[in-house]
Parts: sequence; C-alpha cells; structure tokens
Amino acid sequence: MDFIVVLFAAIIGDLIWGNKKNFSERLNYLVIVFGRFIDFIDREFNKDEFSDNTKVFNGTIITLMAIIILWFLAIILEKILFGNFVGNILIGFFVSLFLNIKSSFNEIKAIYNNFMDDEIDQAKDGLGSISSVDCSELNESEITALAIDNLFRKLMLHLVCPLFWLFIMGLPGLLISNFISYANKLTFQTGTKYQLFGKFISYLENIIYYIPSRLTSLLIILSSFILKEDWKKAIVTTREHSKEKSLLNLGWASASIAGALNIIINVYDTYTENDEFFVINPDGIQLINFDYIMKGIWIYIVSISLFLVGIFFGSIV
Repeated sequence: MDFIVVLFAAIIGDLIWGNKKNFSERLNYLVIVFGRFIDFIDREFNKDEFSDNTKVFNGTIITLMAIIILWFLAIILEKILFGNFVGNILIGFFVSLFLNIKSSFNEIKAIYNNFMDDEIDQAKDGLGSISSVDCSELNESEITALAIDNLFRKLMLHLVCPLFWLFIMGLPGLLISNFISYANKLTFQTGTKYQLFGKFISYLENIIYYIPSRLTSLLIILSSFILKEDWKKAIVTTREHSKEKSLLNLGWASASIAGALNIIINVYDTYTENDEFFVINPDGIQLINFDYIMKGIWIYIVSISLFLVGIFFGSIV
C-alpha cells in the first residue's frame, strides 16, 4: 500500500509541475552543484598526462564511490519517510521530479498544433529544441516520424526506467539509475576527453536500460494490439532492428513504434558531431502526414496506462 501512495503522489506531482522540459530544469541548483563536482573530478582525476588505463581506473573508482554515497543517502531518506502517509506523499513528489509524462505529451501536442495551424517552421523549431537534432531541412513526414520517435524514447527514459528501478530497488534504484544516465550524457556531450574516464559508467548505463528498453517495446506492442494497429509488424520490426542501436538501448522503442505504425524512422545519434542516423523500417510508408502524431499519442497513453496498472498489481501481490 505504501508504494501505491508513492506512485499516486508521483503521478499527481508530474501533472502539477510537468510543464518543465526535463529533470535538470526542475532542479537547476543541484545540476549546477553536480557540474561543479564534475569539474573538480576532471581537474584532479582526468588529467591529460594520465595514461588511458589510469583514466579508466579513476573513472571506475569515482563512479563506484558516487553510487555508494547515493545508495546510503537514499536508504537514510527512505527509512525516515517511507512507511507513513505523509512521508510517502513527500517521496512521491520527489519521485515526480524524475518523470516526464506531462511535458512529453505537451511537447508533441504542440508540434501537432503547429501543423494544424500551418506553422511548419515552429514545428521544426519545437522539435529541434527537444530532440537536439537540426530539423531545418526536414519535411512534414520526417518531422512527424522524428516527433513520434522522440516521444517513445522519453517514455522509456523518463517513465519506464525510473519507475521500474524504483519498484525493484526503491529510492536507491531511482537515484542511482538517474545518476548513471545523467553522468553518461555529460560524458558524451563533452567529447572525447571524458570517454575513457566515463567508460565504466557507459557500461553501467547499458545495464540499467537493458530491461526498461525491452519492457517499453512490449508495452508498445500490447498497446498496438489493443488499438488495432499493426502489432504483428511491430514484433517483426523490433526483431530486425532493436539490436542495431546499442547506444542507450533506444532502438527497441524506435523499432516497435515504427512497425506498429508502419512508418520509416531515422534514429539520430545526437552524440555524434554530424547527428548520424540509421533507418528503421525502410520498407514502411514513404510519406506520412501529421495525423500519425495522434496515433502515436494514443499508443503512448495506452502504454503508460498498461505500465501503471502492471506496477499497481505488482506492488500488491
């Protein structure tokens, strides 16, 4: 029952302040502190004169120390708050800071509304700001496909993954999984300098996304079946393309939604200098209109509902 209260408070909290785009905008101060911590680590443990093996070793030790500290802090917080109604509500509101349900919906709905108003340039700008991809040369079909892909990436990253690890490991799982994700993102965004230092944390990220990515794919397939979309094609496409995107395991959600709607999705690697991409479901419909966004939104809503129902019953068993 305690977990159900936490889950309910987390969803309500996301609906209340879910207009923020991501976790870092909600906790700007903590992000600034974390950035200063990274700068300190870089100066002391990632010096240019260090050998490659030393950088990998230092990065591994620092990562393990950070995880241990987060684990103990989360355990202390959980023991203080978890188990009473008010404490559960507070934990739930804290968990909501890591979710991105409402804002993800608002982002793609805004792109749909831009198309409805024939404001394609605004749709390009909006999509570019949330996907970190240059959308200036994309047409309506490409914008629609990328918007749908971005929505289901965030379904995995900002709902399935945090709540899955919260359900499995409690607050320690939530905090550690988000720390690994955010730290690895910084590692790639800062270029080759941190890639050796962050080699271990990149490995850990593949671990924490392994199950959530496949679970998200399953949710998409089940939702497609319920909504009478092409769930069989979703399974086939997932089998064909899921393993192509080892980075963050995002290929699973991309492949499943591409098959379900029978659309072509260019999966962009925003960690590369030229936003390289590969094509998922190249035999899909060549040109789609923005009405496909609504199809994607409905699959998104049903997927969330299935996931929350599953967690609910899992917590009372």
